[in-house]
Amino acid sequence: MRRFLILIIAVALVLVAIPAFADTDDSAAMIGDIVFARPIGLASIVVGTGFFVLALPFAAMTGSVDEISEALIVKPAKFTFARPVGNFE
Repeated sequence: MRRFLILIIAVALVLVAIPAFADTDDSAAMIGDIVFARPIGLASIVVGTGFFVLALPFAAMTGSVDEISEALIVKPAKFTFARPVGNFE
């Protein structure tokens, strides 16, 4: 009976400790973010700003300057500068 109780306690301790190992280290995601995603985001800001300048006269005529600036400048800037490193959501 004592062995069975020790076995149950040991299994319970192991099962409780398993969720602690479920949270993996996201260092690869952080490195990929810093090396690839942030520079691409910075380039998309530059390219988006260029397209925004080209589209500005047409957007002004239709009254859609806010939507175009949001899509071409603000969203890439938030992706590049406002989100935590390694978080792609």
